[in-house]
Amino acid sequence: MSLRCIDASCMVTWLVPGNRSYEMMRAWEAFESGEDHFMGPPLLYIETVSVIRRLAYRGLLTDEEARGIVKDFVALDIPTPVPHGLYELAYELAERYRVSKTYDACYVALARIYSCELLTMDQPLHAIAARDYPLIRLMSQ
Repeated sequence: MSLRCIDASCMVTWLVPGNRSYEMMRAWEAFESGEDHFMGPPLLYIETVSVIRRLAYRGLLTDEEARGIVKDFVALDIPTPVPHGLYELAYELAERYRVSKTYDACYVALARIYSCELLTMDQPLHAIAARDYPLIRLMSQ
């Protein structure tokens, strides 16, 4: 059994119909079968719900579809631990990566603290973090 940190880009890709790649389907099959466990920082929920709302606002999902997706997402009950030093490490990583915000660095920090793989579809995040964190995995679309 493996523990994996998952970011909002992967969550949205999985949750929104029509966006699922083969690689994401395999990752979710492992999660659903109990072979793998997913986690994320607390902002996983905030970012995911925000993106779903943005899709509905832009007319790419109906409000009913978006509410259903949010309900399904919350029901997954993905753990969002806050280990000691998470936010300090996220700040340090944002400094190292020379980015103005710590959002994405929180995912990397959590994965580093738990020494686990970080799954992302965020190419810019992968590009900056892979230099010093080899366990970040860019999932294909």
